[in-house]
Amino acid sequence: MIPVSLCELVDEMQTLSIDIHGYVNRVTGKIVIIMDEHIRDVENEADYSNRQKWEQKAFEDTKEVLESEDYLELPSQFEIHEYAIMENFCISYPNEAMNEGLLDLIRGSGAFRRFKTIWSGTGSSKIGILIVTMPIKKLLSNGWKKMALPIQMI
Repeated sequence: MIPVSLCELVDEMQTLSIDIHGYVNRVTGKIVIIMDEHIRDVENEADYSNRQKWEQKAFEDTKEVLESEDYLELPSQFEIHEYAIMENFCISYPNEAMNEGLLDLIRGSGAFRRFKTIWSGTGSSKIGILIVTMPIKKLLSNGWKKMALPIQMI
């Protein structure tokens, strides 16, 4: 079993939506993004032989994901609450004098940008990434504990 990069997972999870789903192969670590449209086509056994190569590849990937037990679905945008993650971090920050300032930072529009900027501006961008991704790692490892998907932090 090849460990899956948490950073890659987080990057891919940002592309997911209500009709775009992500899967990771727990044997190879391969991450595959598929669309509802392709799922329907596979279920309806649509003919993709006359389609463009990229569409044929998407169809084949979707078919592989749906037919294999090796793929695990990534959490959707509805399972990960980024604002709550940032807020929990700000509340539990070790320097209590900074807690209120950090909470002010994430209020209003542009909260995610400001939160990201504060960590990259201090030269601690890796810390910021870890702060945001730790709860995601916990969600992934808790949800997939039975399947023993190894996740590496980088």
